[in-house]
Amino acid sequence: MANERKTEILTRDMLKRLGYYDEKNIVIEEQISDNPIIKDCLKKASKSGSGCGKPEYIIQFQNTDILMVIECKASTRFHESINKNKYAEYAVDGALLYGKYLSKEYHVISIGISGESIDTLTISNYMWIKGAFSPVSLNLNRLCSKEEYLKIIRATNEKKEYDIKNIKKNTKVIHKVLREKIKITDELKPIIISAILLALSEESFLNSYKTQTTPKSLLNLLLTSIENKLDSIEGMPKDKVSIMMTNFRSLLSINKLNNNNRTDTDFLFIINKVKEEIWPYINIEHSFDYIGEFYKEFLSYTDGNKKGLGIVLTPNHITDLFCELANLSISDRVVDPCCGTGGFLISAMNFMLKKTDDPSIQKNIRRNQLIGVESESKMFTLAAANMIIRGDGKSNLYNCSCFDANIIEKIKNVHRPTVAFMNPPYSQTDDGGSELDFVYNMLNLLEPGGLGIAIIPINCVCSVQTKETLKRKKILEEHTLLGVMSMPTTLFYPVGTVTCIVIFRAHRPHDCNVKSWFAYCRDDGFIVSRNSGRIDRNKKWEEIKTKWVNAFRDFSEIPGFSIKRSIKYNDEWCSEAYLQPNYDEITESDFQKAVEEYFVYKALYDTKLTNSEDNEDEEA
Repeated sequence: MANERKTEILTRDMLKRLGYYDEKNIVIEEQISDNPIIKDCLKKASKSGSGCGKPEYIIQFQNTDILMVIECKASTRFHESINKNKYAEYAVDGALLYGKYLSKEYHVISIGISGESIDTLTISNYMWIKGAFSPVSLNLNRLCSKEEYLKIIRATNEKKEYDIKNIKKNTKVIHKVLREKIKITDELKPIIISAILLALSEESFLNSYKTQTTPKSLLNLLLTSIENKLDSIEGMPKDKVSIMMTNFRSLLSINKLNNNNRTDTDFLFIINKVKEEIWPYINIEHSFDYIGEFYKEFLSYTDGNKKGLGIVLTPNHITDLFCELANLSISDRVVDPCCGTGGFLISAMNFMLKKTDDPSIQKNIRRNQLIGVESESKMFTLAAANMIIRGDGKSNLYNCSCFDANIIEKIKNVHRPTVAFMNPPYSQTDDGGSELDFVYNMLNLLEPGGLGIAIIPINCVCSVQTKETLKRKKILEEHTLLGVMSMPTTLFYPVGTVTCIVIFRAHRPHDCNVKSWFAYCRDDGFIVSRNSGRIDRNKKWEEIKTKWVNAFRDFSEIPGFSIKRSIKYNDEWCSEAYLQPNYDEITESDFQKAVEEYFVYKALYDTKLTNSEDNEDEEA
């Protein structure tokens, strides 16, 4: 006769072997919890439809908002029903029911286990993200250690989306206090956040900041802690420390941060808020640029294109796409001549680190294989802090123009980069600062045969204006255009720039008889959400990214998506000029979307063209 107690004993033995009973920060309870929040969540979660829910095991990861619930059944025939709605009869169904109720307050790992012996055990793992409408399968058929579960959960798109949403919510609160109470200027808002994050990575500051009685003493402690941290980093260039500290000390000009009023707790509130709501993501999770997301959100509030630091940050899924397109190896040396907060460098670092477990190679990647240039000193400070928090105190970041002859010489002869990524400043004047000038400069930094990838306004590759065509001619005389990918029109939402990704082989003059690859990548699966910006709500991106990357690597011609063409400098470098549509597959919604995209593009392009003509008239 089936005996569910055997399944529970086997489960307990597995938990013991995995260290759950030895971990002081894990609380394991059976049937009923002493935690009032858990008890409240389960009070109506009975599998029979009334009464309190009583999972076989309730496992709390203390100091996190993550729980595990395990439901056991003796027979594997009652492991999981087709619709997962027979809660009393099936292990997975019951675990998911408990997870649904608990997900009001926690991220819940719902585990169903069935079988009466090790040989027959069947295990399924699901994840309920806090507040989610439905669970997602973790595609695991075993129990994992706490560390494994934490790593798996944080890597899921669902958890990242939740985290970003939470960061956005708390950023709004933080920004409101900075604006309305502390009255800090737009350009200093990202600086104060960077300073707080850097200080929170210093243990002495963590242990003592709450003892400070005035904003002035708190700010002085923050600045001293940062300086001590920077000075203690082996090989940290003194000029970098000087630039960063100059920007951080500019906070002394803010009256609300530099006074002795003991009742003024706004600054302390900001630090506590960052520590409790933002720092946990950054301190634990390094495989995703949460700092970049945080800064990007701040820039959206501070009108980054006009009044703030003047930078539109590249979306994280695009910085990751660049790494995939380049297929970075652990020996590549990556340069970003316009690095902003370091998004491309962070993605490149993470991509390469995942390819090796050798500590010496990982150290070399962090210290010697990432090169960045940023002309704006405050943005440079953000990038440097971003890298330092990730354990890299000697990243080769330079605060100067990427057109500076000395820095060009140093990058080419000392760092010798093999790959370049870039999102240059858009809509600049023609005094050495247009987007194509940045591209040309980027390619010249590379080793012969190196790969250069940039995301730029699409009019740069389509314009028939003499200035743009001559710049394209100059590029092709020295470098080979491998491919161009037309990007979604809302990629930089709410900024309306329509862009494309250009991919070059450096120092190989373009052969006009050899075909380049063009792709229509207007749909990345993301949708515009009023409250969350562009999000991958339907989880399409990973599949779409794989299609794009494989098509580029194989130079595949796919009807309606990609095509190969021989081009010259005065041709249009975009898929739209050459792809032949399959009219049998076109729907009314496709037509409507195309019309909308055309009007968005035309409005933006006409504005650019008018400005260009006005400039030419003035010069004449």
